Amino acid sequence: MWVVLAVLLCACSLTSTRLAGWYVTRQIDGYLDLTSEQKSRLRPEIDAEVDRARREVLPHWLNLLRWMREIIEQGPTDATVSAIQRRYDELLDDGVARLAPKFAPLLAELNDEQLAHFQGRLLEFVDKTLPEQKLAPEQRKQEQDEKMIEAIEKIAGDLDDVQIEKLLTRMHEAPDDRPLRYQNDRRRVFAFIKLLRTKPGAVAIEAELKRLWVTRFDALGSGFDLVSRRALQRKQMIALHGLLTPQQRAHASEHLTEQIVMLKRWILPASS
Repeated sequence: MWVVLAVLLCACSLTSTRLAGWYVTRQIDGYLDLTSEQKSRLRPEIDAEVDRARREVLPHWLNLLRWMREIIEQGPTDATVSAIQRRYDELLDDGVARLAPKFAPLLAELNDEQLAHFQGRLLEFVDKTLPEQKLAPEQRKQEQDEKMIEAIEKIAGDLDDVQIEKLLTRMHEAPDDRPLRYQNDRRRVFAFIKLLRTKPGAVAIEAELKRLWVTRFDALGSGFDLVSRRALQRKQMIALHGLLTPQQRAHASEHLTEQIVMLKRWILPASS
């Protein structure tokens, strides 16, 4: 469901509902290797969902970005960041609740060849999400550090050496759940495909999709559940804000403004 959510939100930035629908259908086909008949059946539903997302879902994400910009400008607190985290999780939960019953019937009719293809693509997605996990431990640490600094500088602008050293020190003090997530995500892929091979029916598949979403961090152990994860993220965000200069905070605010302006363009696009 996370894959579908990400694709759907990305597609909403395209120039028209028709193009966005084509893009989402193409991405889903890439995972499921659909037949021509299945794609023809799926496409109208995707067009309708993209149109609904633009009208009903994107405004909520737009408000979330505005809220985040306000927090950056005024300075984050545990209470304000906690509130925006709850809203973020609510939007994701709502997306899964809506999409699971729509895609369960399609997953229920996949044949063995399509399921093998689906499993391979899901494993590729896990590798793409956590690519450093295939590296040696020292290389893995360096890769993670570089990607983290790159992601922050994309939003806040260049960091100086002192900021980078302090940031890495703080991040290295936090527990690293990525190896656990990598193994857990792979196990969940194999288990889900195994279930689909038994042809359990759309109702059972919908229930399993929702269960997988709710329990996505449960197997990682104490300290890595969603509550602990969000608490660590709050601590890290507040610490990062304290490391940034006023100019860098302004840069981050401007970056979010650009995202807001772009998103506003596609809330009510032309349907042509």
